[in-house]
Amino acid sequence: RGAKANELEESVAQAIYELQINSEKLKGPLREVHITSAKEISLGEGKTCVIVFVPVPMLPIFQKLTKERSLIEELEKKFSGKSV
Repeated sequence: RGAKANELEESVAQAIYELQINSEKLKGPLREVHITSAKEISLGEGKTCVIVFVPVPMLPIFQKLTKERSLIEELEKKFSGKSV
């Protein structure tokens, strides 16, 4: 709470904002959401993963977006070479 966002969190937030502006499909759902944290972890064999944490009340919105794969695919394009 109230902590300054780190570089990864800033870049994830910026990517979500850009998707909100540029994607007609994601514009509506992303308008009302925000992230609480983002972390990058190593999966081994040179692979990394970005984990995005969201507030519990917004979880159903993110689950719907991830089920449709649209948000994940767009974020993986922004963070090339990393799983989201």
